[in-house]
Amino acid sequence: MSAFGETKSLRAWAADPRCMVKKEALRTRLALGWDPERAIGTEKHDQTLPEYIFNGRTMTLRGWAEQIGTTYHTLYRRVALQDLSIEDALALGPGSARDDQPLTAFGETKPVYMWAVDPRANATATTIYRRIDACWSARQAITEEPFHRNGLGGGAPWAAFGRRMGLPD
Repeated sequence: MSAFGETKSLRAWAADPRCMVKKEALRTRLALGWDPERAIGTEKHDQTLPEYIFNGRTMTLRGWAEQIGTTYHTLYRRVALQDLSIEDALALGPGSARDDQPLTAFGETKPVYMWAVDPRANATATTIYRRIDACWSARQAITEEPFHRNGLGGGAPWAAFGRRMGLPD
């Protein structure tokens, strides 16, 4: 890889005192199409992350990628390299066959990844899939606030005697 008038391996550039990030971050930046000198010389936190607005919600690409269940790199390629609008990039979905399976709620039918970016949603596409697999209603799977960010609990939430919990509890 050539930068600053020199040619070195990725490992050598990562060890160079001018390199502001670790080797994996440097590799990622280059894979995303960054200019080598910018990839080497830009500190990790010098980049302000642009935010994108869709359906009245504002998030970074990383946030939108998590929301629809795809990788940051996939969404970045669509927006930055293919020059798609955020609407068009999100409309392509995560990219697997399961992602095209429709889900009906509120009298509308659309793919789960599009429910995840709907203003009524309080869950990511991954969470909605898990909830549907655990036999939650579509409406609950989309709108329920997560109990814990690290897990789903044990099934659909039930309310009784002033408490909400999964059926096994």
